[in-house]
Amino acid sequence: MSMSSNFTPNLPKIQIAVFPLFEMMSFSANEYYLDSWIPQVVDELDQKMVEGGVIIDYHGCDLFPERWFHIVFVLRTDNTQLYTRLEDRGYTGKKLQDNVQCEIFQTIYEEAMEAYSEEIVHQLPSNTPEDLEKNLHQLIQWTEQWIKDHN
Repeated sequence: MSMSSNFTPNLPKIQIAVFPLFEMMSFSANEYYLDSWIPQVVDELDQKMVEGGVIIDYHGCDLFPERWFHIVFVLRTDNTQLYTRLEDRGYTGKKLQDNVQCEIFQTIYEEAMEAYSEEIVHQLPSNTPEDLEKNLHQLIQWTEQWIKDHN
């Protein structure tokens, strides 16, 4: 069983694991870019995904093949809360505007719906610490049910 958690950048999220791919990435303007390394990243992850039991936490859906996932969660937040969070982190100008617009226009959700089967894509609210707890509980319930159904 594998799942993906996709989110507008800077939404609160649970970071389950960090895969050591930073040496494959270039750093520019406070952003990591995969650029030409995308095929190598996918190749590196492919065997791990086939083995299952992996959670991918990423800011988009265009990188990973549908065959990797049993479920995809898109974390959402109220754009006014997102704006305040980003301002509190010192975001200004284009970076602030781009992040808020991404949430307003449901960019990540729409990417997920285009990239993956509609049946596996689910939205979860990510506005409060209570939402975080509920989301964690829902992920645990889903995982337990999936294991029960597939054993």
